[in-house]
Amino acid sequence: MEMKKYVMLWPLTNLFKNNEEYEVHIYAPEFFIFGSDGGGTAYAIEKETGNIFEIPFIGMSKEEAIFLAKTFHEFLQSL
Repeated sequence: MEMKKYVMLWPLTNLFKNNEEYEVHIYAPEFFIFGSDGGGTAYAIEKETGNIFEIPFIGMSKEEAIFLAKTFHEFLQSL
């Protein structure tokens, strides 16, 4: 049986502030985070492709990113 993921989508009003506070522009500038699992995992859009990845908040980098889906719709369906 496949485990389902918990996703907490960040409010639109907090997206830029949260990305700035997590210093995404320093550690993983290729990504824009839009939510988390409520723990140590962030969900992000790769700016260049629009693909969805999960990345750890600690150790955040492109090398640690795990591909999840090509579109946001596919991402939601995989939950």
